[in-house]
Amino acid sequence: MSRQKMYYFSYYRESTLKNKAPAFLPFLLPVIVAGLYCMGYIPPEWLNKQAEQLPRSAEPMPVGLERLLSARRARVQDLRQWCAEHLDGVAVGILEIGCGHGRFLVEAAMRFPEKVCVGLDVLSRRLRSGEEKRERRGLQNVFFVKAEAAEFVEAMPAKTFGAVYILFPDPWPKRKHAARRLIQNDFLTALAAKLVPGSKVFFRTDDKVYYKEACKRFSEHSHWSLDTHQPWPCDSTTYFEEVTGGYRSLVAVRNLLISAKTPCHWG
Repeated sequence: MSRQKMYYFSYYRESTLKNKAPAFLPFLLPVIVAGLYCMGYIPPEWLNKQAEQLPRSAEPMPVGLERLLSARRARVQDLRQWCAEHLDGVAVGILEIGCGHGRFLVEAAMRFPEKVCVGLDVLSRRLRSGEEKRERRGLQNVFFVKAEAAEFVEAMPAKTFGAVYILFPDPWPKRKHAARRLIQNDFLTALAAKLVPGSKVFFRTDDKVYYKEACKRFSEHSHWSLDTHQPWPCDSTTYFEEVTGGYRSLVAVRNLLISAKTPCHWG
């Protein structure tokens, strides 16, 4: 977290703990914290760390942050319940993070009827569009879930998915928002913990900076290696593939052991 962001949070935290805030402020603080989170001043990676530390911390949390983390815990618990009901016994399924309107995932479900396919997105209208496509085709092996990627990965059972697709994620092009990009070290560690060795992540973007950063993070992470020989497994296209002028793809493999790293370059 940058020095400016730390100042905002430190001031907010100290004023809350020392009761310097006006009486009405505790009711406003959750809104302030949620706003800072949405604007990128509280990166998801940092929030996830706070969620992990909260049960072990004896220090009182600011009201807004505590409510934000409590809401996060409730969402994760709901996702665990959903996974228990729909993914029990599933192995080598397909997970798409940021499924949009569901076009790619529905076509994948039709191509692989023996696999369970799950798509994540945070926008309800996109998920409804995916559900409509699923219903029109009468598919029983595809599900659409409203969830943040990190929260779903925390909730999902281990060894459920053999392939994870991350297609045209938000690149957050501004430098101050870079911490909100999905491909972060903590996320790659959490994802690797839920996948068996040999599982693969298929990543595609039209943003040059994000592509280079993703290559670097995967290639330098001890749990992952880049597979430069793996062809793209599906000929299904997404909306973004059709409207963008060009894109780059990478395939990362979940390691069994720490292995030699392969550099990746923008072509």
